[in-house]
Amino acid sequence: MNRRDFLQTVATTVPVAAATSWLTRPPQATPPRKAKDAAERVLDTRRISCSYAPADPFLMKDPNTGKLSGIFYDLTNRIGELADLDVSWDIEATYGTFGEDLRLHKCDVYASCVWPDANRAKVANFSVPAFYSGMNLYVRSNDRRFDGDIDKINNPAYRVATIDGEMSTFVQQSDFPKASTLSVPDGTDISVACENVASGKADVAILDKSYAALYLRKNPGKLRLLTDTRPIRIFENTWAIAYESQRFKTMLDVAIKTLLYSGYVDKILAKYEPVPGSFYRASMPIEH
Repeated sequence: MNRRDFLQTVATTVPVAAATSWLTRPPQATPPRKAKDAAERVLDTRRISCSYAPADPFLMKDPNTGKLSGIFYDLTNRIGELADLDVSWDIEATYGTFGEDLRLHKCDVYASCVWPDANRAKVANFSVPAFYSGMNLYVRSNDRRFDGDIDKINNPAYRVATIDGEMSTFVQQSDFPKASTLSVPDGTDISVACENVASGKADVAILDKSYAALYLRKNPGKLRLLTDTRPIRIFENTWAIAYESQRFKTMLDVAIKTLLYSGYVDKILAKYEPVPGSFYRASMPIEH
């Protein structure tokens, strides 16, 4: 092949090869579109989508009409008013599933009151607290076995009434890991745990004071507060949100502080508190 033939070959084959390479090259994948975070969804729709689980007095659902009420129902609706947003109560969830609902964007906020702890913090973020709850130990009225020494409960011979996914389970596992348990499924009404102790099926229940007060209102004298000097746990009463939206958390936090500083939280607690002292109020930044 002489020089002229060689140059002609290059001129005719290289562009064809290049074109062939371009035609056979796999198309570039389009990057997946990032899902909108909670703040973007809320601002686009002008609506806060809530999930909830009935838990008197935090949030109640009338079994006949489906009408909702309760502390967190009133507070959440007021947050919507402050932010000029509609509030919709879309999903009835449980304390065992709310984290997954938030992760999958089924809702913007879990609005049934959540007590944060290290396990729940794995799946959700939390607002500032509106007020606080204390968990106590309750036994049958005539049961004196653990008076003065609650560490005795940490023994396989004794049974703690718990609910799957509810805070009583986590406290039992932390404080009384050797004790036996009588557990009922996630979503069971807390009164069942009370009744399990009252009937002798279990020895101890780990209860929020407001839950115990509601049970004792209908069943006076069946249970006795064992930890009468101080609760074994203090928990923040918060809203749960997905981790990716700091902007939405900030909006919630500012609205909750407005409700606190205006006295609205105290007004709602007085409306629903089963007995005086059922809840612990958040401290104000300025004390008179």
